[in-house]
Amino acid sequence: MGKEQFRARTGCLTCRDRHIKCDETLPKCRNCCKSNRVCERGIRLNFIDIQTCASQSGLMDLPPGTQLKFHDESRAIASGYAVDPKKEKHVHTSHTEPTQQTEPSQASSSKDGPILPVRTASSAEQTALVQVQCNPLPSLQVITNHDEGLLMEIFLGKVAPWMDCLVASKPFANITPFYALSQPALYSTVMACGERYLMPTEESLYHEKACQSLELEIAKPDADHLLCVTISALLHAYGIMGDGGNNNKGHSDRTRALIGQVDLSGGYSHLAGACFWAYNLNSVLDSLVHNSRPMYDADKIDMALNAVQGTDTNNGILYCDEDLWAYRILSTCAKVAALHTEVAQGTYADSMDRLRQDREQYKGWCDEWASNVPRSMMPLCYIPPPDEHSTLETTTHFPQVMFVGSSATVARLLYHVSCLLLVRIGVAERSTEAQEAQCKQIRHAMDICGIASQGEDKYVTLVSR
Repeated sequence: MGKEQFRARTGCLTCRDRHIKCDETLPKCRNCCKSNRVCERGIRLNFIDIQTCASQSGLMDLPPGTQLKFHDESRAIASGYAVDPKKEKHVHTSHTEPTQQTEPSQASSSKDGPILPVRTASSAEQTALVQVQCNPLPSLQVITNHDEGLLMEIFLGKVAPWMDCLVASKPFANITPFYALSQPALYSTVMACGERYLMPTEESLYHEKACQSLELEIAKPDADHLLCVTISALLHAYGIMGDGGNNNKGHSDRTRALIGQVDLSGGYSHLAGACFWAYNLNSVLDSLVHNSRPMYDADKIDMALNAVQGTDTNNGILYCDEDLWAYRILSTCAKVAALHTEVAQGTYADSMDRLRQDREQYKGWCDEWASNVPRSMMPLCYIPPPDEHSTLETTTHFPQVMFVGSSATVARLLYHVSCLLLVRIGVAERSTEAQEAQCKQIRHAMDICGIASQGEDKYVTLVSR
């Protein structure tokens, strides 16, 4: 039995490619010298970082103590960037990164002699280099977390449109996201609203963080009132999107107090104005759901309506002042809701004659509003519900009502809610007209459900409760 032979895994790559035994002589093996081949060497097995004897000869021939000079090309590269001469200033650079390129002939001739001169960079080149290395372009503040990006998308697509439904400039969708990137407290609030929309019954950790941040911001002597009222209005909406309840009363009271401190002299179309109208709308809806008195400032709303100039009649106008018409019906609905709550809870202190006068006055406001709104606030499409003898296949028993724009949709919902509540208030007065009143209630309720069923925002259904 012959002697077992083992394959050698050392030697140069050239001999291994030729399948011959390498004597491993350095810097160049004898086989490569005899055949006048390049002796390639590298790391064992996979031969990474291949080296040749030609690349090593220059450095190995240098005697000990030879002074080397590295050539820096970074300044020449940076000189291609334009620099404002007015902003130039002298900056001393501590060091530059050395390169691995050296000319052997020049290095060997500099033994014990002067160092080879290096080209001196100009002042403009030095300034450009320092600006590139030390003052890079500021990075944009962006969301890099996948979950937070999803919550921001939900906020922009679902929550912000509802908060902006009465304001044409849409500041919650156009301003708040970028404002939140620089304000951690507002950012946590936005995340909490997005999370509450996905999981209405789950408490959000972002909500707890936002509440703590808001308390700290309010306690500051130089507190940003616009930031505080924006956060508080969103936290109030956060409570509305859940089950509401007593835990949202604190947000409501705080928002009302903060709105009283914010300067609204610039108008009601900016972010502060959007917070004002969103808070009052959500307060009215919350009171309708829980059959409680709306937590709103009637005098503040009247002042806002007086400050906004608009037309009193449409005069055949297709569109004009949609926001103002929405504000008017919101004010009327708030008064009707407060009256209905007092009557339902037995806390109405005036006489029945006074109640009848108030009801007739509010009914006149509703009729006047419906008769004078511009065409853009009226239904674009109204398909009555099919009757019981209809042969058409349909999945709904409500009328199909379509409006253009969120202001028109919400305003019409508030109109039908006001009419429905007024009919309920008048039922106890004349029992002989109970059947007619019931028909009116059904008609308004059907219209409410028909409008709500066409809306993509599920929180529009708060009105239909």
